[in-house]
Amino acid sequence: MKLLKVISSSVDSIGYKNGILEVQFKNGECYIYSRVPKKIYNQLMKADSIGTFLNKLIKPNYTYIYLPWFGTIPSGVSFH
Repeated sequence: MKLLKVISSSVDSIGYKNGILEVQFKNGECYIYSRVPKKIYNQLMKADSIGTFLNKLIKPNYTYIYLPWFGTIPSGVSFH
């Protein structure tokens, strides 16, 4: 998945592919959300505040896995 650097005080980069949203934070943490519609990703990338959008519209509504480091989805991990 290609990650794009973003302008944010807390988020470093964001990637999206086939409903999977990867958010890498400047502190090294990574969250990978499943079943995120492309429309929501597009709204996130256009948001005035990426952090606020994540906290209000993505975190409470989409299943995620947490990685305490930058990385991609580990082999064998799947979403249900």
